[in-house]
Amino acid sequence: DVHKNLTDNFSARGTLNLNLFKGFKLTANVGYDLSNTRMTDHMNQLHGDAAKVGGRTYKSNARMQSFTANQIANYGTSIGAHSFDVMVGHETYSFIYNYDFTHKYKFYTLGNPEFSNAITMADMNSYTNEHSMESYFCRLNYDYNDKYYFSASLRTDSSSKFHPDHRRGTFWSVGASWRMTQEEWLKDVEWLNDLKVKASYGTQGNDGILDINGDLVYQPYMKQYSISNNNGQFSVVETYRGNKDLTWEKSKNLNIGIESAFFDHRLKFDMEYFLRKTSDMLYAYEVPVPPFAYNKLLANIGSMSNRGFEIGLSVQPISKKDMELNVNMNLSFQSNKLISLSGNYKGMEMSAANVTAIGGLDGAGQNGGDNNVVYQIVGQPLGVFYLPHCKGLIKNDNGSYYYDIEDLDHNGKIDLSDGGDRYVAGQATPKVTLGSNISFRYKDLYVALQMNGAFGHKIFNGTGLAYNNMSSFPDYNVLKGAPQKNIVDQRVSDYWLEKGNYLNLEHLTIGYNVPLKSNVIR
Repeated sequence: DVHKNLTDNFSARGTLNLNLFKGFKLTANVGYDLSNTRMTDHMNQLHGDAAKVGGRTYKSNARMQSFTANQIANYGTSIGAHSFDVMVGHETYSFIYNYDFTHKYKFYTLGNPEFSNAITMADMNSYTNEHSMESYFCRLNYDYNDKYYFSASLRTDSSSKFHPDHRRGTFWSVGASWRMTQEEWLKDVEWLNDLKVKASYGTQGNDGILDINGDLVYQPYMKQYSISNNNGQFSVVETYRGNKDLTWEKSKNLNIGIESAFFDHRLKFDMEYFLRKTSDMLYAYEVPVPPFAYNKLLANIGSMSNRGFEIGLSVQPISKKDMELNVNMNLSFQSNKLISLSGNYKGMEMSAANVTAIGGLDGAGQNGGDNNVVYQIVGQPLGVFYLPHCKGLIKNDNGSYYYDIEDLDHNGKIDLSDGGDRYVAGQATPKVTLGSNISFRYKDLYVALQMNGAFGHKIFNGTGLAYNNMSSFPDYNVLKGAPQKNIVDQRVSDYWLEKGNYLNLEHLTIGYNVPLKSNVIR
């Protein structure tokens, strides 16, 4: 067998700066990235699955290019206690992805994976995806006496993913902050080095449109077709219904926070509250046929929210010439909610199912069952575990065990389908995330520890469910302890839903700075 992956990467950057007069600067930036990946996967004609077809080879080539160019003008000046800077700019972005794939079988010479060594064509395909963006933007920053700050920004983006009548989206933001420690009534507080309150509000746009399979769509306003051979004639089937009315998905963002420093900056504390409301969400809706030619239509209708707190703490309990200790920690508390998937499109009320499966189990023993695990449910966080409840294990007459599933709706029967005996058992995304680093130095010896963690979420142990199922043995492997448990059931339930909390030691660094007294090495 031959398995090869060859990837070539190339990146180039260029910058030109012109200082025409005091405070005024022109900047031009260009960037180009190229990545090319070639894959060869050959299975020989003597052994394994490919032996029955005389060996097979898959070859693919993926080439990705992106080009970015921007031109920016900056002007900044101060007049007495007033300082401001203004920036205006223009940017273009282009992206091209080329992919080709070929599959042949029935090879002549053993060990030669090249297509010239095979006589039967099985499959061949290629496609190209392109995306371009043009943007204009500006920003104003102002401060008075290093005490009061104001900023405003405006940008307009034109994306090739939308119909020419709807390509441009305009987004803006405003922000203000107040450095309270610059006030006369706080300047003499020696233990307080900095105290600033800040707030901002603005909008953002998203053009990352996904199809019903979760793949990016590059021309979502156009109809998509698949073309195949039907006895020498073209067979054309519509696979995607374009929508010329699609436009940018929009988010409104509110941020309110404080920044503070105490005791000669040895204690720092930051906190920020954020709220994001997303509207005009891009979502695929089922529509009647007729009047529509295809039963799925992308439209800007849904909405969701995301809110939470971010806390930053930095402490330097020891700060001496020969010894230093620093502790930094960031905590993020967040929650999101799918608010609605219903709305009006051209006078037609459209809605999606309130409960939709977005992740399930697959593989041995999972075919044909109700094996969905993760769902999107209106009114819940995005990505929740919607599962049957298992009360325990019940022993069969032969000594094996099966899961005791609870009749949650008390109708006298167990229904494992999406609308049956299921409940929201937890969420897949963490409610709290943690990042921390601790560093200690004693003279020239230093130790640095970095950690991260996540809390408040659940994990479904699909491995435990599948490989503790003795009804799959000996056709499939089982875990070491499976024979003792003797479970002969593979139905999905919360029996294998576990807490996902973790604290991870990301890396530990121990080092020593060797003091050198040399005129050559420093």
